[in-house]
Amino acid sequence: MLLGTFLGLGFLNSNAQMHINGPTSFGSSSFATSFGNLSFGADAQVVFMDGATFYMLGANTTVNSGAEFYANTLSGTTGTGRILFQGTAPQTLDGGNSSAIGGPQPSLINIAVNNPDNLTLTNTNTRVTSGLDFINGHVILGSNGLELSSTATASNANGTRHVVTNGTGFMAKEGIAANAAFSFPVGRATSDFTPATVTPTGSDNFFVQVKDYTESASEETVPDNGVYRTWNIYSTGGAGANILLQHNTTTNGGDYNTNGADAVAFVTQYQGFQWVTSAQQNQGVWQIGTGAGITDAPGSLGGSRVHNRDYTATATSSTSNAAFFSKSNNILTPLPITLLDFTATKKEENKALLTWSTTSEINSSHFDVETSTNGLSWTRIGEVKAQGVSYELSNYQLIHTNPALGVNYYRLNLVDLDGSAEFSKIRSLLFGNVTSTLANVVVFPNPSNGMLNISSLNKSNNYILTDMHGKTIHSFNNTSENSDFQVDLSSYANGVYFIKANSQNGEVKTFKIVLNK
Repeated sequence: MLLGTFLGLGFLNSNAQMHINGPTSFGSSSFATSFGNLSFGADAQVVFMDGATFYMLGANTTVNSGAEFYANTLSGTTGTGRILFQGTAPQTLDGGNSSAIGGPQPSLINIAVNNPDNLTLTNTNTRVTSGLDFINGHVILGSNGLELSSTATASNANGTRHVVTNGTGFMAKEGIAANAAFSFPVGRATSDFTPATVTPTGSDNFFVQVKDYTESASEETVPDNGVYRTWNIYSTGGAGANILLQHNTTTNGGDYNTNGADAVAFVTQYQGFQWVTSAQQNQGVWQIGTGAGITDAPGSLGGSRVHNRDYTATATSSTSNAAFFSKSNNILTPLPITLLDFTATKKEENKALLTWSTTSEINSSHFDVETSTNGLSWTRIGEVKAQGVSYELSNYQLIHTNPALGVNYYRLNLVDLDGSAEFSKIRSLLFGNVTSTLANVVVFPNPSNGMLNISSLNKSNNYILTDMHGKTIHSFNNTSENSDFQVDLSSYANGVYFIKANSQNGEVKTFKIVLNK
């Protein structure tokens, strides 16, 4: 059914597919109902007068990127006219907006959700000018973004109706004013409401999604002192902000309550991957629990808690280390690594400078510095005394003289006073006239949607795919005619994997891969 102009419309009821592709107006006391699919064409100019409601009962709504939506007049963009998604079967919305932020059109004036089977975004981002209202059911993002303009609001969300960030899509808010709090009503599932409130120090655009540990691109594989949720938050301009996060206590780590009450918990920010132990193959450095603005309070749901913390700047990329936030109640070593960096630098043809730093230490004894020529058997080349107990940055170094010709691998073994120990990430250097066969290996894209490209000038390398616990899943070689080839990961579950490249001369190089189909 093709619609033209409807001025002063009282009601319209259509059981057929409805296509709007011209000037159309819904009067202030009007309502329209569509039981079929609804589409807005490239030439649609739709005016929703205040009080007008379009009841969408059909399965699918599609907005062409050229469609225009207005409130009250062709120059108005904010008002109370709305599209109400209502039904008892799943509904979808293709919002037609190709930009994560920006552009006034296409932008729906108001949308409201009253569907226990939810509204799922498809194909493109959806932008809302005035408001997002929850009556019943959720908005499921998947791989698409939901953007609210600087004047738009999000209302009536709770544990049974909110935005579900179950894929790569973010909820975005344009132009949050300085010192004005905006609450992103997000959760990683329909049964897990974990909103994030952002209060910036200067006006900025913000993006938010929430995941659990296994889905997150950051490293939290030892969550005992934390909660099993990670918030990915970033901005366009990098404004400082107070970050307030709500979590449900059912997601507490095993030691989250035993090591301290919620009142001593805090928001912690990811600092980057640095440390590997024999028990856990991928961990990362997290910010210790000191700083301004750390508070605790009950959340909006029973059994939930909110914690907030001030940050002087926010990340401007979703993949930046500083864009990931979680919670911990271990003030000294949250989630729980302290090694800041470990580097190996070739100083001369026969010397290697090994340097490392820690952000905090508890009962540390010393560092054993070890080397290997094959990555399997290791020899201790030095011992460096540790600080013992330190809450500040500590720097260390050791020089390895007369390394072997070829590839030399280096690692640290951090030994505690009780005899327990853990290994650092391995570094490598080349000495003599030996050329690395792995230096040119590139693995992309990362995150991967299922197909992974491996590029290398050497076709003789062998590759091993492992899960996040180090278990071998598959081994393979390059059987293509070219040095570049593809690996199909589409049959594996979303999560974190590792590809270990092995050369014939004994080199090993490991790539961390995030699979998000």
